[in-house]
Amino acid sequence: MGICVSDVDISSVANVIGCGVAKFPLKYLGVPVGCNMAWCVNWESIVSKFSSKLSHWKTRLISVGGRHSLIKSVLNSLPTYFMSIYKVPVLICSKLESMRNKFFIGSEIGEKKMTWVSWNKCLASKISGGLGIGSILALNAGLLFKWIWRFKQKSDVDISSVANVIGCGVAKLPLKYLGVPVGCNMAWCINWESIVSKFSSKLSHWKTRLISVGGRHSLIKSVLNSLPTYFMSIYKVPVSICSKLESMRNKFFIGSEIGEKKMTWVSWNKCLASKISGGLGIGSILALNAGLLFKWIWRFNQKSTDLWVTVIKAIHGPNGGIHVDSMHSPIQGTWNGILSMIKSPKLKSIDLLSLCTRKVGNGASVRFWDDIWCGSQPLKCIFPRIHMLDNDKGCTL
Repeated sequence: MGICVSDVDISSVANVIGCGVAKFPLKYLGVPVGCNMAWCVNWESIVSKFSSKLSHWKTRLISVGGRHSLIKSVLNSLPTYFMSIYKVPVLICSKLESMRNKFFIGSEIGEKKMTWVSWNKCLASKISGGLGIGSILALNAGLLFKWIWRFKQKSDVDISSVANVIGCGVAKLPLKYLGVPVGCNMAWCINWESIVSKFSSKLSHWKTRLISVGGRHSLIKSVLNSLPTYFMSIYKVPVSICSKLESMRNKFFIGSEIGEKKMTWVSWNKCLASKISGGLGIGSILALNAGLLFKWIWRFNQKSTDLWVTVIKAIHGPNGGIHVDSMHSPIQGTWNGILSMIKSPKLKSIDLLSLCTRKVGNGASVRFWDDIWCGSQPLKCIFPRIHMLDNDKGCTL
């Protein structure tokens, strides 16, 4: 297994060392690596361990105190290894809590039994009148919070000493790198104020009424359109920021001063439309943002061996979450913003991903059923019945 290294080189090194070649997803020290742990299917090993452990115990032959001790000492320790690294999905939490609850009240698997005390009361601390068992959700949060503590333990003295050796300064998040914000949530409108202020600053230098309509059209196309390009090539622009920027462009085009209300004889959407559609071909900021972000999907498919692509696949799955129908992902970040922007036109029956077709290559990158490689639709849509009968739906060619 290697990053930015060809399969031939990896195989030759593996032969010299005398080991095998691993591929994602895999298990390292019993922990899954390279698969999306937000998917419940990847937690089935924990659920099966719970079920296996419970099947060896005769629940009704163990006292309430014995069951309490077993839950505290054995069942609580089963998922700790996973939970110290990954966030447990809510559905899995509910399933595990249900299994612990049924075991505690002496109920067999599949049996319904009345309980006189709610499970939440049993989970509560002894100070709060509970049994101090503790919920799986709280345990997961506590284990994951240790990573914050470990990160904070790295003293500023150590960082400063390394910075002195290298000869650079010590930066803290959020910061700006090449003019682009890093470490801040770009879904918040406040982090786009620099773009809005640039727009406003540029407009304040121009005497709108002294420029002809053709001049204003040229300035919008050449200058105002290029201002947010650097940001928009990485981040999804919030809808309210899009509306604000479009409003500023509209007012400038019709010759309206800041704060002035002026009647317009042509709608701004008509001006944004292409010349073929009878517009002025200015183009909307939303469409520009979608076009710039869609380039990352193209790069993702074209440069599958690059380091950044490998990182995206490790976090979001082997296909980067591109072909997942859901608009919302439990994993937040820049890549998720790109995917939501690309998938949002599908709600209006505009499937941008369907416009991308693949060429059959080395047998590893093109999915037989899901990718568009033959015709204008995936084969699973053209031959749905055959797709249902196939045992290996994830096969590649």
